[in-house]
Amino acid sequence: MALRYLSTAQAADIVGVSETTMRTYVSEGRIPYTDIGRNGRPRIRIKEDDVEKFMAEGRKAKTPATGAA
Repeated sequence: MALRYLSTAQAADIVGVSETTMRTYVSEGRIPYTDIGRNGRPRIRIKEDDVEKFMAEGRKAKTPATGAA
């Protein structure tokens, strides 16, 4: 099976979230990515296998902080 890279839009579509949410997941380190950009312009690509793993692990959602002590 060939290694396949996805754009943030493609990965977001597979996961069922907006592209903005996928970019947030990437910036928070929830899903690994590769930057293939040039000349200082980022171009994020995500391995299809990492998207599948991300979904299988339940998206690793952060737990909200509670005010209760």
